[in-house]
Amino acid sequence: MEYYTANNAYQNTALLGFRTFYKGRRNGNLLQGNKKREFLVEPFDSSRTRFSQLMDSSSSDLNEQEESSKYPKRRMFIGANDMTIQEVDMLNKIETNVTYFNLPEEDFGAFVKRTTISNLDEKDALHLSVLDGLARIQPVGGKLEAQLKMIGRTLEGFMNVHHAGSEGDLTMPFFRMSEIADDDAAVVVEEAGHFCLSYIEYQEKNLLPIVYDTNKVFGEDTSLLRPMGLYEKSIKEILEAKQYGAARTSSAFAAVDDVTIWPGQEITITSFYGRADSVTDLPIIARRITQGGFAQFKLSRARALIQQITSGAETVTADHLFDKHVEQMFLDNSLMGGIPVLLGDVDDDGRNADDDEKIKVYHLFSRRGDLERDYDNVSYIWTSGEIVTILV
Repeated sequence: MEYYTANNAYQNTALLGFRTFYKGRRNGNLLQGNKKREFLVEPFDSSRTRFSQLMDSSSSDLNEQEESSKYPKRRMFIGANDMTIQEVDMLNKIETNVTYFNLPEEDFGAFVKRTTISNLDEKDALHLSVLDGLARIQPVGGKLEAQLKMIGRTLEGFMNVHHAGSEGDLTMPFFRMSEIADDDAAVVVEEAGHFCLSYIEYQEKNLLPIVYDTNKVFGEDTSLLRPMGLYEKSIKEILEAKQYGAARTSSAFAAVDDVTIWPGQEITITSFYGRADSVTDLPIIARRITQGGFAQFKLSRARALIQQITSGAETVTADHLFDKHVEQMFLDNSLMGGIPVLLGDVDDDGRNADDDEKIKVYHLFSRRGDLERDYDNVSYIWTSGEIVTILV
């Protein structure tokens, strides 16, 4: 995504960031007085928050309770290396849990999004079509940050979506620039790009098609506020229509067409957003991530790595919050300064570390940049085991 500092990100994320759309129906049960109902809803939509309780200070407690029941309950759970947002929508009887984490211990960089959709209705099946992903994804092509803000429209002329699969296969799109858009006499062809690979867990071998044509989702609403394309067409019709990814900024939505979630059941859509050196790398990456249980295992490893890093600052007092505070401060300072590791033939007691010029210090875990510093384009170096992944 395009880099935004905190004050701008707070305003842009709801429209340009990760979003989910449900187009569903309940068949109902006439014997129980339930009618067939269709709906289109966006979980975590800012227009469906409970702000209405604050807007009408003259309303009675009863009215507030009735008004509150129309809007979903939302919570956020923040871990040291992952976070989850939850929405419980009792109006449509759907619970949505979205977990984000960085992919550890691989030779390619990726950000993982797991969207779990649960049917809260005890008797009625939920028939659902889903779009889940990024409303806007930027390609790879040189140093784009300043250019996106200064000549963003011009840059779109260089953008394109390529495909690693066979003709008509929408499961492995590759977002890159045709060339690096520098004001230089030499033309540099860009080979690297961003990718989006997605599947339903326990159906990993079947990659989901990706909707990358923003117009197919949002239609004439160029503000990206409402998915007008979904109001007009089904997801099946969108997937059957020709998509255009040339000379425009793309989206990256994993598409699920008409899945049934039985009462009390759930499905999880897992998506990997990352960078690859070439479009030919995508089939290799796809084979790796589609191994059974891959996403669940990587989430557990992401959490375990942080515990390994902070174990050197283990504190045991009568105050559990203080102990965790010490761990977190150690983690924060490690991100800023890195964790030094000696490379070379180091003595068991480490006494030759200062004298031997062949011994080098390498910081395995570090971060450069701060989201609230607008002069600091954030980059991360995540390291685990023998693998170093750099995300810029």
